[in-house]
Amino acid sequence: MNIVYNRLMQAPRRRKQIARRALKKQARPQEPTEWSVYMLRCSGDALYTGIAKDVEARFAIHCSGKGAAYTRSHPPVEVVYRETGMTRSSALVREAAIKSLKKTEKEALASPAHQDRDACARARARRSPGSRRSR
Repeated sequence: MNIVYNRLMQAPRRRKQIARRALKKQARPQEPTEWSVYMLRCSGDALYTGIAKDVEARFAIHCSGKGAAYTRSHPPVEVVYRETGMTRSSALVREAAIKSLKKTEKEALASPAHQDRDACARARARRSPGSRRSR
């Protein structure tokens, strides 16, 4: 009798636990997609890659000499490339991928022709998978 009673009492508790877990998962906010990966052209034609929420403000910090150690000794000239709309973790992954490229590949990435192709690729990626046309 005691075993049956205990099982009957545990069932509602278990349902409450499952419901609470489901609510916690729903209550978690999505990670904001406000991070950007950027590439700066520095003095000596060097390229510096980093991430920031506000690229223009970060560029100003680099120019003032209070940014990264590299940009203190190699003052930045201009922002040559940026990718926006990322989470922090995806921006860090993309930054590492860009940093692992050869300089010629980074130059190609920073070229104006690539910027146009990249914008088209982002526009295609925003479309839902169901809206793709089959060929």
